Amino acid sequence: MQGTLLKNLNTPENRLPSQYHDTIDAVLWIKNQALDRVNGEKWLRKYGDFSRCYLYGVSCGGNIAFNSTLKLLNKKLEPLRINGAILNQPLFGGKMRTKSEMRLATDPFFPLPVIDVLWDFALLKGTDRDMFFPIVKKDPSTLQYITQIHQRTPLVPVKFAVHIGSENLWVDCETGFKSSTYKPARCDSRQCNLARSTACGDCNTENTTRPGCNNNACYNIVSNPAMNTFFSGGEIAEDVLTIQSINGSIPAPESRGPVVTVSNFIFSCSPSFFTQNLGKNVKGMIGFGQQSAVSFVTQLASAFKFSRQFAICLSSSTQQNGIIFIGHRPYIFALGFDASRDLIYTPIITYPNFFLINRGSPEYYIQVTSITINEKSLALNKTLLSLDENEENGTKFSTAVPYTVLEPSIYNVVSKAFISEMPKDVKTVSTVQPFKTCFDSTYVGMSRLGYNAPKIDLVLHKPNVRWTITGANSLVKVSNRVVCLAFVERNQMFEQAIVIGGFQMHDNLVEFDLARRRIGFSNSLYFHQTTCSNQFYTMGN
Repeated sequence: MQGTLLKNLNTPENRLPSQYHDTIDAVLWIKNQALDRVNGEKWLRKYGDFSRCYLYGVSCGGNIAFNSTLKLLNKKLEPLRINGAILNQPLFGGKMRTKSEMRLATDPFFPLPVIDVLWDFALLKGTDRDMFFPIVKKDPSTLQYITQIHQRTPLVPVKFAVHIGSENLWVDCETGFKSSTYKPARCDSRQCNLARSTACGDCNTENTTRPGCNNNACYNIVSNPAMNTFFSGGEIAEDVLTIQSINGSIPAPESRGPVVTVSNFIFSCSPSFFTQNLGKNVKGMIGFGQQSAVSFVTQLASAFKFSRQFAICLSSSTQQNGIIFIGHRPYIFALGFDASRDLIYTPIITYPNFFLINRGSPEYYIQVTSITINEKSLALNKTLLSLDENEENGTKFSTAVPYTVLEPSIYNVVSKAFISEMPKDVKTVSTVQPFKTCFDSTYVGMSRLGYNAPKIDLVLHKPNVRWTITGANSLVKVSNRVVCLAFVERNQMFEQAIVIGGFQMHDNLVEFDLARRRIGFSNSLYFHQTTCSNQFYTMGN
């Protein structure tokens, strides 16, 4: 006998994703019957073949079977084995109509208006079938990761540098900022409290008011890591913002949904000089930081009632697009590969902000307990690997640095071990700034995982939880015959011991699940013969 699971819950009393969760619970119950030789369901144990199970669903049930199967891929089900999902006319849809929806728009049994009502009954109140995605491009001159958002009235495309460890979105309001819907946040207002204003008062630098310079306005601190500085006079304001939506469950070009609008998006203003060292025509930075009520992801989650979660997938090419998924899973790439099914998780470390006492740190810290190269553990100063009371040492993620930064003693140990594990016929060569460890690439081979290089593992909170760095993310080509170790030595006295930079995140999907306080990572998508640019959502942009 083959086990077949049918699942059907009424809506709107039980809205999505409760059906997915209950299906998973039911599958786990069946697993327990297989394991419990004393009290397990005897009929199932006698007649069921736990190694040949399928999830089956019709219409809405097909959607439940599909999404539940994806979620079960991360579960340990032995001795139960899910061999597949049988989808009988599964119901998938987004705000953008599929070809079949248009063809059957006047179907006598389920016309489009009826299907829309069914979706409204099934989804959590305030949500829809779509998620959001900013396109991300790597700037070839600054190596910053740039996205474009439409803001203001009338709408204007504005380029921002992505800074996942920043608590807000800030933009140059001094030069060329015109909007009929700009509203400065007034002292003691809800907006000031949400943004945790650091000051309030009048703008005394000019004779007239303008965006970024108003009276009875509140201010905040904004940061520009490219200048390595902060600005304490960022006027807090609201304005219109739009973003593209997608239906992430449709692995096809039709996945793109409508552009949606946030009428009162909270951000901060900066003067023009504060955009120094940003990429060409970049007017500000977009922050995704944790513990912030005004980060980009938190405001979208609040506006559209979804869990605070985003996933970033950076392309290794300056010619191809990466993507940031904002909202729920799945993360579908070409050929239907769902990157969420293989994620490995480690906890986010939350910490008070050392410089500002009225807020938590927006940075994403994780625990790295050791580093191995070709499975050989390195002798490191373990004290450096733990975040201290001054918000120093430890490990964090940053899209504001192009390459992973290591504290000097850690860098020296990693560099020496990496050199010793390279093939003997690969010779070191003179340094190429900012890199200190470089090789003649003549005898460095290539594979589907990039350069043939020693495997680096960042061992996280458990010995079996590891971020694996292969040749594609450990060696960077700097000339026709030279490749360098894509890690740089920290030149500041105080900072994190390890800052995981953009290059090491190339073609890795990294999920930041703020609601569950965890970070999930896929390791290199090359293992699955795909890349961050190999998806339909950003094609044609």
